[in-house]
Amino acid sequence: MITEKHCHNCQTTKPASKFFRNKTRKDGLQTQCKPCMKSRNDSWYAKNTEYHNEYMRKHSKENRWIYNNRDARRRAAELKATPSWANLEQIERIYKLRKKVSDKTGVEHHVDHIIPLQGESICGLHVESNLAVVPARMNLSKGNSFGASNNNQEPT
Repeated sequence: MITEKHCHNCQTTKPASKFFRNKTRKDGLQTQCKPCMKSRNDSWYAKNTEYHNEYMRKHSKENRWIYNNRDARRRAAELKATPSWANLEQIERIYKLRKKVSDKTGVEHHVDHIIPLQGESICGLHVESNLAVVPARMNLSKGNSFGASNNNQEPT
């Protein structure tokens, strides 16, 4: 198994964990490291924000079934993961807090499941102690990985 890889963009050798996976590559990793990929993607998005937003509006309208299916799976997982002893009032307060924080800061925030409901190796519960209000960007970047939002570090 490969432990290090050379980034074709910044010309440095980094641990394999600093590269996204790519099944089509012989070594199973992207040719650019995560920071270089992020920089490239951020640069493209900054130049093409309106194009991207219009594309996503069109895509979501034409493929509503994809989003409906994903949302239904998410709701079902949340229902299965909500035990009878969960404090639903406290959970509702956390969601209200998310809105207040978003409105006050002007930065969109999400309610994150610290231990994901549908993780690869571990599945959490939809209970107040497993919820945290985090910036949306951080929550969206971590996916179903465990622990990225509860240690105040940017996910890698």
